[in-house]
Amino acid sequence: MRLKELAELLEAELIGDGEKEIENLSPLASATSRSLTFLSNPKYLSAAKECSAGAILTLSSNELEGKNLLVHKNPYAAWAKALSIFYPPKNFPSMVHKTAVIDETAEISKNCFIGAYVVIGKNTKIGDKSVV
Repeated sequence: MRLKELAELLEAELIGDGEKEIENLSPLASATSRSLTFLSNPKYLSAAKECSAGAILTLSSNELEGKNLLVHKNPYAAWAKALSIFYPPKNFPSMVHKTAVIDETAEISKNCFIGAYVVIGKNTKIGDKSVV
């Protein structure tokens, strides 16, 4: 995904090359030229300056000259949104696997997924859309 598209989705200010391709999210230490990484704690500023990330999601552009940045007023919320964009949650069917063992006192919602060899004990409540 191009950085300018990601900036739009995250409602972040883009500083740098909007055509830069971003393929994944990574910590500062292992970010590559195609990674978006995250900086919020100033104690990691020197690591951010040294990293090879394609872009850095941060609160401020101060002291990160020459880096592609996505500046956001709430970088934690923007990072969470980026996670859902790059790693969307899987959809599971509503089902209870035939090998699951469920105590008769357990309450299981209709819209949940209980996988193979799961054991659900006494008086357990499994809510709607749960995956076990």
